[in-house]
Amino acid sequence: MLSELVACWAEQEREKLLVWPSNDYLASRTGLNERSIRRILAQLTELKLIVAKDSPNGKRLAIRDLAGDIIDAYGFELTPVYARRGEWTAMLAELKVMREIRKRAYDEVTVARRAAEEAVSALAQHFPA
Repeated sequence: MLSELVACWAEQEREKLLVWPSNDYLASRTGLNERSIRRILAQLTELKLIVAKDSPNGKRLAIRDLAGDIIDAYGFELTPVYARRGEWTAMLAELKVMREIRKRAYDEVTVARRAAEEAVSALAQHFPA
């Protein structure tokens, strides 16, 4: 869901990262039903990853000036996600390091297991009793 919200932003030329996709649009993009979408959006808001900016009638829409330029919008602000990008980049780098350590440890265990199997097999061959 967060990925779809970010995709809706489409690098707009504005100081705020506001998006206003409808639940129908999000349902078509994610394959989730409307109830699930509402629950996930509430969870993202609760986790402070997005900020809901509600209109008086509960709709999500852009507010335009007379020239048709977007001056504001009712929907979701993605600024909290953007503000935490450095934190997540560091976490991702740490996860990659941990994955590599785990892979090396698995390889070492595999080598040790095969050596133990060969040793047991050789012992069984030379000392069957």
